[in-house]
Amino acid sequence: MISKKIKKLIMGITATMMLSSAIATSVQAREVNKAYLGDKNFKSAVMQLQQENENVEIDDIDFGEIEVPTFEEFLKSIGGDIKKEDIKKLEGLYNKAISLEDTEKFEEASKVWDEIYKILDKYMPICVECEDYGINELEEQGIPTIQDILGEETKKLDKEQIKKLEKLYSEIIKYEEEKKYTEADSLWQELENLIQEAGIFSENGDFAEEMSKLIASYEVKNNNIQLKSTDGENKKLSKEDIKKHKLMWDRAKQIIPKSYLNKIKRYEVVTDGKDNILAYVYPDDSNKVWTLSIDIKDAFDEKGKLIDKDLNETIIHEFGHVLTLNNEQVIPEHKEKSSTYTTDEGTTKKNAYLNLFYKKFWANIYDDYKKLNKAENNEEDGQPNLAFYEKYSNQFVSGYASTNPEEDIAESFRTFVTENKPQGKTIAEKKMLFFYDFPELVKIRKEIRKNLGLK
Repeated sequence: MISKKIKKLIMGITATMMLSSAIATSVQAREVNKAYLGDKNFKSAVMQLQQENENVEIDDIDFGEIEVPTFEEFLKSIGGDIKKEDIKKLEGLYNKAISLEDTEKFEEASKVWDEIYKILDKYMPICVECEDYGINELEEQGIPTIQDILGEETKKLDKEQIKKLEKLYSEIIKYEEEKKYTEADSLWQELENLIQEAGIFSENGDFAEEMSKLIASYEVKNNNIQLKSTDGENKKLSKEDIKKHKLMWDRAKQIIPKSYLNKIKRYEVVTDGKDNILAYVYPDDSNKVWTLSIDIKDAFDEKGKLIDKDLNETIIHEFGHVLTLNNEQVIPEHKEKSSTYTTDEGTTKKNAYLNLFYKKFWANIYDDYKKLNKAENNEEDGQPNLAFYEKYSNQFVSGYASTNPEEDIAESFRTFVTENKPQGKTIAEKKMLFFYDFPELVKIRKEIRKNLGLK
């Protein structure tokens, strides 16, 4: 048995902790040892483990057969100039803590760890490094820190700037926990302004709701785009920039059927950093006018070429939202006693695709969905619930589809368009077959596939 402090110490020495994941992957330490250790040291083994399992969380790993780092490894990972007398004290305390851990005297060991951290505080006042050793309260709760959010961009800030941002961020988290969202929103804006003033933005895109940086905004007229505004850092877009923006729009225009393209009235070029949200859509208050946003960092590969499969399938998924949540499908008001499914966008009409989809595939599991989400405090964060997905995995075309009925129908629509007609052996396949009951959707499928050159 091994305590959480030691687990964090191990992971902290080898790589940045994974703070969250959509669908966690369970990994056993014996497999790590078997596959990676050999003549490699512990550090390279776990480093490779994290690189190959992006969704691994600390509690998913069995540390039972992995050796605890030596004091030398521990000290090396901290860095900085530590006084000799403190090194001597730290070594004694470290060995004592490990000894207590070995005999499972975790309460006593915890007190010794506190003494260790007290000494380290002198050398890490901002606590940039401390978070990997369990000092940072946000990490204890699984909440990303400012350093996690800004990534490498943190190096561009001085100590005073980081302190200011950390203080503001802590206040935001406190308001969020107290459900004082108005106050939190105000501070989010202040935080965003401070970061923009510093000339940086998040590489991990993990602000209030994966905050995106707006690069350019276009008005869509007659299915063509006209530049309307740019953010403060991009007032003068180069011809190459505008060419890339147009390439992205042309791809979207190629995929979204002409009969629906007129609903897209605004097109945004954004970024939340590399490998985060590739694209998204959102409506106005009437659900009649929609905005399409595409992340330029994710839309092009390292050679500057517009990507194909991921971008195509993401746009198809996002079009699925426009298809199922527009004003012809959803009334933009919430009726308390409605007999139809209610979404954030309003109340679905009786024959709306989403309402029919919900009644056929979600009505019998929705109470369980709410129950499991409540247990995980996951009702409103827009992420899939692991327990719910594992229980009903054969009912979903992907893990993300289990997030809610809205994401499920969009993901199912994506597979309906991109994959061959299934036999309907599983509920997931039956969800794909659902769309074949509507001739107009079959027509849309043929149009998109033809435009993308799919047979």
